[in-house]
Amino acid sequence: MLNKKIIFAMIALFMIIATNVNANDINNQTEIDNWLDNLSKVETVLSKGGLNDETISNLSQTTKQAINFSENYKDSLKQELSYIQRKISALGEKPEGIKEPKFIAQERKRFNNELTQKRVSLAQADLVVAALVKSQ
Repeated sequence: MLNKKIIFAMIALFMIIATNVNANDINNQTEIDNWLDNLSKVETVLSKGGLNDETISNLSQTTKQAINFSENYKDSLKQELSYIQRKISALGEKPEGIKEPKFIAQERKRFNNELTQKRVSLAQADLVVAALVKSQ
């Protein structure tokens, strides 16, 4: 049976998912809002000191949905990483010994920042999936 620590940890993980997806994607946001509603119900039951079969079933279903979503999100991030890497490659090698044109240097910096952000998001998604799978 799930204990309160695991459930509260899962609630925190769902919050990580919610903050790392593209907020402009209405489908993602709707799905996340549904999870958060379910988790809010679970949290209400737990705060009253109860843990019933309906709560456990609800959390289990939400967890499975979150795992599937997270795996899809990871695939999307991997595609974005590949695209950003291609943009960096299109700029060519950074010249040694001479100053790179300002526009190209700015683009290289912007693309590298995007690449770093996507890598962080991918690492977070990996952690979320691992924790969710472990909690099942």
